[in-house]
Amino acid sequence: MFLSTEFRHYGKLAGLVVLAALASPASGQEAKWPLAAPGGDHKMQEIPLNTPFILKADQVTMSDKGDKITADGAVEVTQENRVLRADHLEFDKKTNMIRAVGNISLSLETGDVIYGDLALADQKLNDGLVENFRMLMLDNSRMVGTQAAFSKDKGKEINRAIYSPCNLCASDPSRAPLWQIKSSRTTHDEVKHVMIYHDAWLQIYGVPVFYTPYFSSPDSTVKRQSGFLAPKFGIANATGFFAEIPYFWAINQSQDLTISPHYYSTRGEGAAAEYRQRFNAGYLRLAGSGVWATPPGDSNRKNAALYGNFAGDGGVNINDNWRAGFLAERVSDPSYLTDFTINHQFTNQDFTPASNYYQNMIYGEGFYGKDYHRIAAMGFESKSFAASANNLSVVHPAVQNSFNFKLDDWVGSGRVNQNILWLSHPDNSNVERLVEQVYYNIPMSTRDGQVFTWQTNLRGDVYQIYLPDNNRQGLKPFKSYLGRVIPQSALRWDFPLLNQIGGTSIVVQPTTQIVLAPRGLNNIQIPNNDSQSFDLNQGNLFSLQRFAGLDRIASGSRIDYAIKTTALNTDSTILSGFIGQSWRADSDLIYPVGSGADRQLSDVLLGSEYWPIPSLLMSFQMRLDNRDFRPTYQQETIGLYRSFGVFNVSYIENSPRLRSDAVALQSAQQGFISPLSRSLAANAVIKFDSYWRWANGISRDLVKQQWSYLKSAIIYHDECFSISLNYNVTSNEPISRSPNQVIALRFSFKYLGDSSFAFGPFQ
Repeated sequence: MFLSTEFRHYGKLAGLVVLAALASPASGQEAKWPLAAPGGDHKMQEIPLNTPFILKADQVTMSDKGDKITADGAVEVTQENRVLRADHLEFDKKTNMIRAVGNISLSLETGDVIYGDLALADQKLNDGLVENFRMLMLDNSRMVGTQAAFSKDKGKEINRAIYSPCNLCASDPSRAPLWQIKSSRTTHDEVKHVMIYHDAWLQIYGVPVFYTPYFSSPDSTVKRQSGFLAPKFGIANATGFFAEIPYFWAINQSQDLTISPHYYSTRGEGAAAEYRQRFNAGYLRLAGSGVWATPPGDSNRKNAALYGNFAGDGGVNINDNWRAGFLAERVSDPSYLTDFTINHQFTNQDFTPASNYYQNMIYGEGFYGKDYHRIAAMGFESKSFAASANNLSVVHPAVQNSFNFKLDDWVGSGRVNQNILWLSHPDNSNVERLVEQVYYNIPMSTRDGQVFTWQTNLRGDVYQIYLPDNNRQGLKPFKSYLGRVIPQSALRWDFPLLNQIGGTSIVVQPTTQIVLAPRGLNNIQIPNNDSQSFDLNQGNLFSLQRFAGLDRIASGSRIDYAIKTTALNTDSTILSGFIGQSWRADSDLIYPVGSGADRQLSDVLLGSEYWPIPSLLMSFQMRLDNRDFRPTYQQETIGLYRSFGVFNVSYIENSPRLRSDAVALQSAQQGFISPLSRSLAANAVIKFDSYWRWANGISRDLVKQQWSYLKSAIIYHDECFSISLNYNVTSNEPISRSPNQVIALRFSFKYLGDSSFAFGPFQ
C-alpha cells in the first residue's frame, strides 16, 4: 500500500504523508507537492482548494475508515509558506480541520512565529485558534495572550494581550520588560497594518503608568500612516506654557501633509503645516506657520497681530543633463522662530543652519561630462535685529558656465569659466558683472621624482556700477563702467623625498611656487560683495586666486614656499609638520588687515599633527608675525577617540597686528579687517555602557565673555525606548538679541512615537 511504502522508505527518521483536499479526490492522478520553503517574504496568493500539504512525523496512523490521521513526535505540517510544528496532531478529513497539541509553533510567511499549547486550524493553516498564545515577530517584538484567533486575510485578535518590542532580561527572562502594553483585547489588522488596543495600560517595568480605553498604532511593517503624532509641551518666558499637537495625513504613497495647532498661554494661538510630494523626477516641499499673538510683554489681546513664516524647497530632473529647483523662506519677525519655538520641520533651518541670511533662490543647472552650467536668481535677507525692515539683496540673475578641454597634441588640461552677475542692494545700488576666464594646467615629472606644474590663467572682468545719492553722502549719483584684465602664470615645484630610518618611514616634501601677475588690479571703486573674508592658511597658500569670490584679485607677483614632513613608525605613531611662507613683489594692501598676507612678507605658517597612539591626536596650526615671530593666529586641538567615549578640546585665537599706514587705516574703517577673536571649545561623549551616554559641548567667546553654545545631554537608548534630558544655551548673533536657555526632556517608544517637554528659552 501507499502508506507502508512511504514508511519503509523513510525508515525510523520520519513518516511522510501527502494529502489532497477530499472535496475533489484525485483518482489516478499524481499529486504535485508544494516545495516552498517556510518563512520568508512571499507575495500573498489564493491557494486552490485541492492544494495538498506535507505532513512529517515520527509516527503516523490512519483510522480504519480512513477519515482521520493522527501524527506523533516531531510533527511538521508544511502548507505553502506556513509551517506548523507540534508534539501531537490530528487531521479530520471530513471537516478539513487540524488539531495540534504540545509545543506548538506556526511559522508564517511574514517571518512571525506563533507559539501555543493547543491549536485548531483549517487544512491550509489560514484560519485558526491558539490557546496560551505567544508570538515572536520578525522585528523581535513579542506578544502574549490567553487565547488568539488568527486569519491570513484579516489578522489576529488576542484576548488579555501583552505587547512589547523590548528584549527580555538575559539573566531573568520572567522579569517584565522596560515597557509593555497590557490590554483586555488587541487586534492586529494585517490589511490596514494597524495595532488596536482596548482597555490598555502602558506599563514601565510592569508598573502601570498610563491608561486609555482605546489606542491604535501602526504595526512594524508600516513606514507611514495617517494619525496624530506625539505632542510637544513646554514652558518659555517668551510665550508661557505652550502645546503642539501635530496630525500627519498620508494622502497617498507620494504625498503627505502635517498640520500642527499651536497654543501659547501668554501670547495667542496659531498653527503650522508642511506639505510634501515626491514625483518620478523630483520633489516639492511647502511649509509655514502663523500665530495670532500679542507683542512681547503685552497681554492686551486688542494689540494682537499676525506673525509667521513661510518655507519651501523643490527640485526636478528635467532630463539626463539638466535639473532645476528652488529654495524659499520669509519670516515676519527676526525673533519669531525662536520665541514661538517653531520646529525645524516648518522652516528651512536644516538647509541653512549656520547662515545669517534667509535665502530665496530659483535655479537650473546642467551637467555634461566635466562641463557645468548654472543659472540662478537669489535673494538674501539679513536675520539681524539691527537690519532695517527692507533689507533684501537680490541677485537677478547669476550665470555660471564651466567648459573643460584637453588639446590632443598637448599635455595637460584646460578650463574656460564664465560668470555673469546682476546684484541689487536695499539702498538701490546695483552692480552688474561679467567675468571670462581661461585656465590651463600642465604637469611634468622627472625620473628622480620631481614634479613641475605650470599654470596659466587669463581673466577679464567688466563691471557696471550704480550708486544712488543716499549712498554717496549727499553727492550726486554715481554710475560707471569699469574693466580689468588679469593675466597670471605660475610654476610650481614639488620634490617628495623618502627615507627609511630603522622602523620609521620619513617623507620630506619641499614645495616652491613662482607666480607672475601685474599689480594694482583691485580698483577701490569696485564694490567687494563676495571676497570680504580671507585668512592665510595651508589650504590657500599655493592658490592662484586666494579669495573665495571674484570681486577681489590676488594680484601681483609672489613666491610661495613650504616644507611638509611626515614620519610613520611601525608602531602606528604618526608625526607630521608643515612650515610655509609667501613673499610678494609689492606691498599693496590686497588682503584684509591681520589676515597674515597683508604685508609684503607674509606671516610664517606652522602646523603639526601627532598621533602617539591611533586613538590620540594632538595638533596645532599657527601664524607667526614675520618680524618678532609672535603668534597672530593659533589653534591647538587635543582629541581622544576610544570605544568608551570621544573627547576633544580646541583653543582658537586670532590676534592680528595691524598695519599703521594710512591705507590700512582706511581699509580698517571700511571693515576690511580680520577681527580679534579668542574662543575655547570642548566636546565629550562618554559611553557608560551599551545604553547610557553623556554628551557635552561648550564654546566660549573669550573676547565677549559669553557662551557661543553650551550643550549637555544625558541619553538612554535601547532597541525599544530612548529618553534624553538636554540643556542648551545658544547665542545666535546677530539672529537673536541674547542667548537662549532651553531645558528639554524627550522620550520615544518604538512604534508608538515620541513626546518632548521643553522649558525655555530663558533670556
